[in-house]
Amino acid sequence: MPFNLLQRLRSVNRKLIIISGLIYLSLVFLFHGRLEFEQQLDNRFKTVFFKRNPVHLYLKKNTSATSISHSLHSSLKNKMELHVRNISTKPHVHIQANTPNFTLSDKNINITHAPNYKNCYQSSSNVGNNTFHRISDGIFIYSAYLDDRHSTPFVRVMTIIAQRKYKLRYFCHFPGNFWTDGLVYQMCENHNKHFGGYIISCPLPPSKPDQQKLFCSVSISLKKNGDTNHSSFIPITKIRTNSQPFSYGICIPPLFGNISQEHLVEYIELSKLLGVQHLYFYSFRLSDAATHVLEYYEKQNTVTIIPWKLPVEIHDNTIWYNGQLIAHNDCLYRSMSQVKMVAFNDLDEFIIPHNGSTWTDFVNKLSGENICGFSFWSAFFDPSTGRPHPSGLFTMSQTGRSAKFSQVRTKVLVEPLKIFEVGIHHVSKPNEEHYKMLRVDTNIAFLHHYRKCVSNYGMKCDKFIPDRAIYRYFDDLKTAFDSQLNIIRQINSTA
Repeated sequence: MPFNLLQRLRSVNRKLIIISGLIYLSLVFLFHGRLEFEQQLDNRFKTVFFKRNPVHLYLKKNTSATSISHSLHSSLKNKMELHVRNISTKPHVHIQANTPNFTLSDKNINITHAPNYKNCYQSSSNVGNNTFHRISDGIFIYSAYLDDRHSTPFVRVMTIIAQRKYKLRYFCHFPGNFWTDGLVYQMCENHNKHFGGYIISCPLPPSKPDQQKLFCSVSISLKKNGDTNHSSFIPITKIRTNSQPFSYGICIPPLFGNISQEHLVEYIELSKLLGVQHLYFYSFRLSDAATHVLEYYEKQNTVTIIPWKLPVEIHDNTIWYNGQLIAHNDCLYRSMSQVKMVAFNDLDEFIIPHNGSTWTDFVNKLSGENICGFSFWSAFFDPSTGRPHPSGLFTMSQTGRSAKFSQVRTKVLVEPLKIFEVGIHHVSKPNEEHYKMLRVDTNIAFLHHYRKCVSNYGMKCDKFIPDRAIYRYFDDLKTAFDSQLNIIRQINSTA
């Protein structure tokens, strides 16, 4: 073999050995880093496991995961909430020197029956204090709810957090220099925006009965030794599980723009005919005319108006749809004390029965102990498919629907007490794993979506069929619409 060729082969062999060595070292480094990462996760999310590990069951059921990273994310998200539920009944409490000393015993943990417990929390209908509080750069808290649906109560804090900051350690502060570790839960539909919605779960500090009156407000900090001031504390709303005065409600996402009075009145009055007794409106940038309508219904106890003003640091393109997901989950927890079932609809959406007249007609037939809510496919009622109705009612004018139903643009009607987190088109997490959603057959009911048909997510807009099921409500709707709109206009003219 020629000498030059031999030298070349030796050179190639050296390079191959070097490359192989580098690959081996990289794999060792990655493997070691992975072990360290998993160890950190185990330390952070250490959980009480039962004979049948709920996290393992979740991974087996998660057939929609398309990658190892997605499976890991789903597993960790579920594991985090298990940690929230099963956290030790003796959370760490920092006691300042000027705080009275006491012994941490089991009898001090469950404070739900203490004399002061039920008197110091604000009502779900009290929305005067609702505003975003800046905790740190890119961290804002909005509302807090005392959730005692499980044996260990938690304060659930609705929070907006910038990307990557959710990995920081958060501390929950209570008046009287008490603090506990906050557990961060990432909402599921943040759509990779810079800002997203999170629920920080705060265990209540153990205490003596005479100290429980201190735990009526909460703040969040990145420091356990304080870093809070009086203005950063927000009131805690107690979830009252046996006090719902209304059967059905609707949560409407943040409203903005010039929405006509006629549209709002038609929406509210048709919803009432379907059985809805209360509606929650998040007022973002709403015109005075629209606000007058909502204020009129608010005086009738039909509507709750919740102020929704995003922090100045948050722009339209940095958060999903004006913070819709955070508003939805705030409404979920707010409604728990007021309605038995709540839907999450936009102003152009109605859940219409097609085998009955009201929601009760199908709810009574389909409900079950393990059913936490109902999911509805949707159909577009495109404006181009109908003709103007003499009444001027938009629901009576758009009477041609898409022949194909959308299985993606779904909406839900849920029992809020059975839900931990709601998404925009689905339930993200029930409060207990055995709760299930039931998809309602379109012969029974489906979502009427009154807008231009959109051909995406498998939807087809090439065929429409007549659907005049809405006409059964016309007489009652027209009477209520005319009556209420006239009253509102008279009030406006004399104001």
